[in-house]
Amino acid sequence: MQDPQTNAWAPMCGPGPDGLARAMPLAGTWTTDGRHEPAEGAFNVTCTSGAIGKCVRFGSKPWATAHNGESLWDYHQAYMRMVRADDCGDGHSFAKPGMLIDIGDRIDVQRSGEAPEFVLEAGWGPLLPN
Repeated sequence: MQDPQTNAWAPMCGPGPDGLARAMPLAGTWTTDGRHEPAEGAFNVTCTSGAIGKCVRFGSKPWATAHNGESLWDYHQAYMRMVRADDCGDGHSFAKPGMLIDIGDRIDVQRSGEAPEFVLEAGWGPLLPN
């Protein structure tokens, strides 16, 4: 992307832990409290090293369905709250850089590694209507 003050070009995305610095489009919009909403003709460009991109790379693709036919839209929303440690569901992140997380869900998009050093900290589910 181009810096508006210097006109210099720089990468839009920084590298993730795997060293990749990539961007991807994702349909829809995001609210200030962290909800992903469908929006006809709207998309954002997200970095694979950011929370949204990480969730997609984990397999939580909001446009897809699980092997049982269940939409992954709500799973993507829950993954986002988890990855960002948005514990209050208000868009405020409590995540710490480099924090390891062990993800598991009931439809096997991700299976918990069940590492003995990890303890269950929180459970996430679909967002409730306002």
